[in-house]
Amino acid sequence: MPLDIEKYKRHLSSTGWSEARKDEFVRTVATIMESFVDSAFGIHPVQLAVKEKKLDSRQESSVLVKSKNSEAENNFNGTIQAESE
Repeated sequence: MPLDIEKYKRHLSSTGWSEARKDEFVRTVATIMESFVDSAFGIHPVQLAVKEKKLDSRQESSVLVKSKNSEAENNFNGTIQAESE
């Protein structure tokens, strides 16, 4: 949706700012608002990147393979703990 800067600049008439400054302010506020809306709908670029990274690394809980062999896990955890001491 294109931004109609002139529609909002009239609210800044009492600031004494130059036209360029008013344009910049309206664009900045619009960008901030767009970011909040994108976050609310789960489509903010950061949210999309994190989601894609999870899918790429197969870290989604629905695709993880669970092992019932706790002995291997205990051996691994014991080795890691011993190395850190």
